[in-house]
Amino acid sequence: MLPDHPSGCAAGSLLLIIVVLSRRLASVEQRWILLNSRVRSKACRHQPVSRQDAHFTRALMLDNDANRLPVDEHLDDITRTLSSASRLILMAQPGAGKTTRVPLALLQQPWVNGQKILLLEPRRVAARLAATFMAEQLEESVGASVGYRMRGETRCGPSTRLEVVTQGVLTRMLQEDPFLEGVACIIFDEFHERSMEADLG
Repeated sequence: MLPDHPSGCAAGSLLLIIVVLSRRLASVEQRWILLNSRVRSKACRHQPVSRQDAHFTRALMLDNDANRLPVDEHLDDITRTLSSASRLILMAQPGAGKTTRVPLALLQQPWVNGQKILLLEPRRVAARLAATFMAEQLEESVGASVGYRMRGETRCGPSTRLEVVTQGVLTRMLQEDPFLEGVACIIFDEFHERSMEADLG
C-alpha cells in the first residue's frame, strides 16, 4: 500500500518504484523523490556511452546541457538514498528520464554486487524500446548487458545484468522462485497503471 503522496506534486506525474531485494527482510524504509522540473519540449539527442568508461552511467549526464534530462540532476540523490533505504518512489512528469537513466545508474552500485536488475514494463512495445535505447547508450546490442523478456520473445544472454520484463514474465519468475535469487532489485515503471501482476511483485 502506497502512502499518501507528498504535496507539491505536479499534475500528470508518473510513478517509478525501486525495491531493493537484498534488504527486504530488514525494516522497510520508504522514501520519495519528486521531480517537478518541467520537461523541455525540445527533443533530446543522446550520445552513445563507451563501456570502457568505469563510470559509464555518469557519462549519461552529458556535458552539453541540451542532452540533459530532469532526472540527471537527481541521480546522485537516488543512488545515495538506495544505499540505505529498501524502497524508493520516484515521481516525475513524462519524459523526465526515469525509465532509461535510473536503471543504468543503479547497475554500478555496490549493493547490486553483480546481480541482475529487473525493470518491469507493463507493455511489450515499451519494454522493447527501453531495452534497445539503453543498450545503444552502452554501444552494445540488445542481449548483452541489457536485454528483455516477454512472452514468445527473449533477447538476453549470459552477460545480461539488466532485464526489461513484462508483467506476465515477472509473475512466472515469482512462481518459479518467490525469492528471486540473483536479483538485486526490481524497478516498477509506470506503477500508476496498477495491475494484479505489479501488485503481486
